[in-house]
Amino acid sequence: MVRHTIPQNTNQRINMNKLMEAHKRKLSPESSIVTAINGIADELYELRKENRDLQGELKNIAGSLDYVSQYLYDISWELKKNREKSVDTEQVIH
Repeated sequence: MVRHTIPQNTNQRINMNKLMEAHKRKLSPESSIVTAINGIADELYELRKENRDLQGELKNIAGSLDYVSQYLYDISWELKKNREKSVDTEQVIH
């Protein structure tokens, strides 16, 4: 088992910082391909996020339309029942 210890004295901290800086410099020069891939990944992430937002809005609209259609169906059902009652009463009168 490897145990990582925090450097106690200043020299060890300075050496650790130098090693970390050297490692960062070693990794820092990114190729144009890596930069392009990172840019595309960022754009895809934003598009997916916008798509999720749009999809949520479309679901809300669909729910509202479903509610309105159910309301209209109920109204038409009531109108049909009233029409049948009026036809029945007219037949009784005549």
